[in-house]
Amino acid sequence: MEDDLSPSEEETRKAEISIDGYIRHAARATEVLGNRWMKDAACAREGMDPEDWFPKNSSDRKSREAARICFEECPVRLVCLRSVCLNPQLFGIFGGIGAGIRRAHKHDYEVLSKFETGYRN
Repeated sequence: MEDDLSPSEEETRKAEISIDGYIRHAARATEVLGNRWMKDAACAREGMDPEDWFPKNSSDRKSREAARICFEECPVRLVCLRSVCLNPQLFGIFGGIGAGIRRAHKHDYEVLSKFETGYRN
């Protein structure tokens, strides 16, 4: 007897097509944009300390401040997040979200892009 919760072949095929389309779209966007978007990132601003984006402790004040800046001030936050979901990084704050949270959500852009904040007070 088939499990009622298992997806039908049609649902599985649609999901595979959707994922394939997403990957092709993201690959094309990366091909077209390259890394040019990085120059517009909040973390690339003059006076920003690169170490703030790669904290030793994800719950320290600097880490929370870096994530806040991403969410509130960075014009390319979602592009950055999409990039790190496609090319996972083990450390650092990308798109306002730390590596632990990205790993916990399996680098799923659709889930992570809905976060309203990437830090806890």
